[in-house]
Amino acid sequence: MEALRSENEALRSENEALRSENEALIQQIAELEALRSENEELSKRVSELEKLLAQAQRAGRRQAAPFSRKKRKKNPKKPGRKKGHPGARRDKPDQVDRTLKAPPLESCPECGGVVPDSQKEENYQTDLPPVKPEVTRFEFESGWCAHCQERVYSRHEEQTSTATGAAAHHLGPRVRAFAADLKARLGIPYRKIAEILREQFGIEVTAGGLAQSNARLAQRASPTLEQMKKALAQEKLVSADETGWRIGIISSWLWVVCSELFTIYVIVPHRRASVVREILGEDFEGLLMRDGWRSYDTQLDYQMLRCLLHLMHNAENLEDTQGGEAGESMGLFVLWIEGVFALRKQAGELSEQEYQREAMAFVEWFDEFVEAEPESESNRRFAQRLGEIRAQVVPIIEDPELPATNSLGERQIRPAVVHRKISAGNKTQHGAETLSTLASLAATSRQQSTSFFTVVQRILTSPVGQAIIFWQQPDPAPT
Repeated sequence: MEALRSENEALRSENEALRSENEALIQQIAELEALRSENEELSKRVSELEKLLAQAQRAGRRQAAPFSRKKRKKNPKKPGRKKGHPGARRDKPDQVDRTLKAPPLESCPECGGVVPDSQKEENYQTDLPPVKPEVTRFEFESGWCAHCQERVYSRHEEQTSTATGAAAHHLGPRVRAFAADLKARLGIPYRKIAEILREQFGIEVTAGGLAQSNARLAQRASPTLEQMKKALAQEKLVSADETGWRIGIISSWLWVVCSELFTIYVIVPHRRASVVREILGEDFEGLLMRDGWRSYDTQLDYQMLRCLLHLMHNAENLEDTQGGEAGESMGLFVLWIEGVFALRKQAGELSEQEYQREAMAFVEWFDEFVEAEPESESNRRFAQRLGEIRAQVVPIIEDPELPATNSLGERQIRPAVVHRKISAGNKTQHGAETLSTLASLAATSRQQSTSFFTVVQRILTSPVGQAIIFWQQPDPAPT
C-alpha cells in the first residue's frame, strides 16, 4: 500500500506539472497568435506604405504636372472669362503702311463659274517687317587726364562701351536688352537665345557671349537695384517667400521679398531669414506677410502677419494623420479658418460695428482653442505655436483690408520656379547673382507697367554708376 501511495503521489505531482506546463503552452500559443495577427497588420501596413512610396517616387520622376492636385476642388470655377465680358478683337488700325490689291474676281476660284455681282472688300494684316541688323560706327576721342592719371574717353549718348581693339565690335543696347528679356523674364536658355538671334535677325553671337553680356549688364544695374531695395523698404506691406535652388552641386535657396510695386530676388546657399533683413534694413516699419518658416520669428523683429492658408494646411495634415478627438479638433480649426475667410468676404456687406462683433467672436474662439487641453502631443505643439503667433493672426481677423494669405509672395516667386524647371538652377554664384538682379528688374518693371526692354536700354546707355529710377515716386509729405 505504501508503494502504491507513493506512486499515486508521484503521478499527481507529474500531472500537476503537466497541467502547469500545458497552461503555460496555451498562454504562449495565445501570445503567438496575437503577435501573428499584429504581424499581419504590420505587414499590410508596410505593403500599403511601400505602394504609396512607389507612387510618390514615380510622381517625382514624372515631367507632366508633378505637383498637380490630387483632389478636385469642391466648387471649381468655370474656366475662361466671366459671362457677359466685353469681346476681344483687333481694332481697325490708325495707320496703313502699304496697300496691296488682289486681282479682280472675274470667275469663281472654286468652280470657274461666273460671278455677276462683285463688291469691294478690305481687311488689314499686321506683321513683322523683314529685319536687317543695323551696324553703327562711333567716332570718339580718348586722351590721358593729367589730374586723374588715367585714359578717358568722349562718349555718344547711344554708345554702350568705349572698348577698342579686339573688343571694338560689340552688341548694341537693343540686342542686349532683347537677350536679357528672353533670359531673365522668360527663362530661355542662352543657346536658344543665340539661335533666335542668328535665325531671326542674322546676328551671330555665342551662348557664352550672351552670358558675359548679362553679367556686365547686372553689374551696371547694381545702383538701380540698391535704389529699388530702398523703395521697397518704404512700403507698408511686404511679402516674403523662399524656394529651393541649386548653384552647381550646392543646395541653395531663392528668396523673394516683394510688394505690389517692387520685387527683389536673392539666391543664397542658406535658408536664414536674415536675407529679408539685409534687403529691408533694420528700420523697416511696415508689415511682413510670411509663411510658417520659423526662421522669420527667430531672426526678424518686424511686425509680421501669418498666412492663414498655411495654417489650414498644417491643421488638415494633423486631421488626416490623427483619429478620434485629436483629428476632430483639427477639423474644427480648419472650419474656423474657413469661417474667417467667409467673414472677410462679407466685410463690404456689414457695418464696421457688425464686422468687429463677428471678428471678436472668432478671436475668442481662437484663444479658447489655444488654451484648451490638447488631445495629443501633436495638437499640443500646434496649439503652443498658435499662442506664439497670436499677434500675427489676430490683426488679419480684425482688419479685412490686410491680406490673409501669402499669395503675393507665392505669385512673384512662381516665374523663378518655372526658370528653375528649365535651367535646374545656376552653375556659379556669379551666375546666380546675375540672374537675381535681372529677374528683379524684370518683375518690378512688369509691376510698374514699364517695359523691361526699355529699362535695360536706359541702363546700358547711361553713365556707369548712375541709378535709373523707372518707378513712380511717392508724393512728398505736406510741409
